[in-house]
Amino acid sequence: MLRTWFLPCASIVALLAMGCGSSARSDAEESSALSEGASADGVEEQALKTPISLDSFEDDLDGAGSSEVRKIFTTATAYYNYFGHDAPADVDFYYDWVVFYSAGDKASDGYTAKIESAYVSGSTLYVKTRLESPADNCSVSQTSTTPHAFARFSKPYPRPKTVRYSRHDANMGGRSRGHL
Repeated sequence: MLRTWFLPCASIVALLAMGCGSSARSDAEESSALSEGASADGVEEQALKTPISLDSFEDDLDGAGSSEVRKIFTTATAYYNYFGHDAPADVDFYYDWVVFYSAGDKASDGYTAKIESAYVSGSTLYVKTRLESPADNCSVSQTSTTPHAFARFSKPYPRPKTVRYSRHDANMGGRSRGHL
């Protein structure tokens, strides 16, 4: 008798849980989907992103960047205070901002730092960096290096309130590691 009563009750509880779980799961999937590329109505999040064109340039570190760092410079004063010298002449902070990425000091050469992409979504500026490390079978010199990258981009409007960085590092031997 207990068994015949238990099965129908268990079935009802399971159906109720599926109904509740289904609703909660779809909210989680929708929320997750929004952060992974699709909105609730199926429109790609890409349409919600404003891509930023990056213009790479070279500059001296003058001792900066010895540890891993990612920074946005919005003024000439901030740039000068960090590096101890003015930005290159073709960077005009009236129109431009600068993103800087340093992978920090490395014990050998063969590393390449890159600023892969940037975009604005809502009030957030997103910047993706990449560090390519030499493959295990590559010949490298045991010279200390500081792989780094600079890029200039047009000042976004309206001004983003936050900056989020992500990275996608790669070993030149073919292995890659994605990190937030």
